[in-house]
Amino acid sequence: MDTKKLRRNLKKKIQERRADYPFFGEMLRRAREEKGMTQEEVSRGILCDTYYSKIENNKIEPKPYYIAEVGERLGLDFTKLFNRSRQQKLFDDITCAVLYSNRERLCTHREAVRPFNHPLLNDLVDLALAVVDGKTEMSTSIIERNEAHITAMPEDVGAVIIILAAVNAYDRHQYDLTIELLNTSAMIPELSGAHRTLEHYYLFLAKQQLGLKLSSLPNYVEASNLLARHHHPDKLLELRLQKVYYMMQENIHDAQMQLEQLMMAEVPEAIYNMYHYVHARLLFMHTGASEMTMAHLDAIEMSRGRDWYFKSLVLRCQIAKETGIGDMKTLHEAFASMRRHDPAILEKVHFTIETTDDIQTLKTYLTDVAVPLASERQDTELMRIAFDKLVDIATATNRYKEGLAYKRKYEKMLKRLQSAT
Repeated sequence: MDTKKLRRNLKKKIQERRADYPFFGEMLRRAREEKGMTQEEVSRGILCDTYYSKIENNKIEPKPYYIAEVGERLGLDFTKLFNRSRQQKLFDDITCAVLYSNRERLCTHREAVRPFNHPLLNDLVDLALAVVDGKTEMSTSIIERNEAHITAMPEDVGAVIIILAAVNAYDRHQYDLTIELLNTSAMIPELSGAHRTLEHYYLFLAKQQLGLKLSSLPNYVEASNLLARHHHPDKLLELRLQKVYYMMQENIHDAQMQLEQLMMAEVPEAIYNMYHYVHARLLFMHTGASEMTMAHLDAIEMSRGRDWYFKSLVLRCQIAKETGIGDMKTLHEAFASMRRHDPAILEKVHFTIETTDDIQTLKTYLTDVAVPLASERQDTELMRIAFDKLVDIATATNRYKEGLAYKRKYEKMLKRLQSAT
């Protein structure tokens, strides 16, 4: 699960909850009708009846002192309820500000939270600001100072904000802070709505740490234990397959032993394509384009799911180039179809470029997917990234003439794109 998807999910959750805010108007109307009073009688001497009518119709958010006085006239204490609703709205506004690293909004919210005297809110805003500003030491001290409050907090809001702070830290490559933030959020009991987000993000963190080789074994074990404890066997299998996927780059023998322990007669649908891709890639690295290698790739081709299908096409393309097994024309048609019909294709391309370690796989991917996509979409930034990577690969493998050829090709394609626009 990537950070963009995490942000989208949280944004959707906040938008769904917005409908709960405007309930004062309905409560005021019911209380007024039970008393047999008109809007003018309730509002007289407190606020104009037009303003009161807008409050009842949920068109504006009332001021706290108006709510207190109107509530007293109707024999009800709205103040506590009003403050709780405003506090929830503030929680969500802060979450949105962290979601988009909006420093200006966070500074505004820091002033807005002070009147509530909430034991955690002030420091949550300060934590969000520290992370957005990249102040690692300040973030750590805020966490240490509030650990007791955070772990006792029954609401999911604290967890969500801390997870978002972790996302921002991760995006800034502050991996130690990311781990610390997530470990803190994991201690919050009864995470309710945030729980699934946390579970997915732990899985994502473990994957990325393994891929980036950040000495992640303790966190991999912790993520595995978390998933096992909460009875997510498919997620646990996914994590173990991901471990094998990264291990095969370093030690193919150990990766093969690990994969043998994960052999199963019936593969869960959630990890079906991933299971067959990891097998196919390991077999190709170990024994070449054997019948078994192609059988695993065929299983992905015939499955209903499209996850890992993109990677399987890249592997087929690599096999075709190195061994002659497979039809390059058919493969390029499949790539072209994905470029036209997959709405997330750009996101996939950028992510794959960033996370592919194997030089041959990356080279195939850049020449057969990224460059044609950049040309079709007239995306000069993607074209620059793709050719920079190709030049880097040529330089790393001492193919300097090839590197110069890529530079010339890039300049030629860039001129063509610029003249077209």
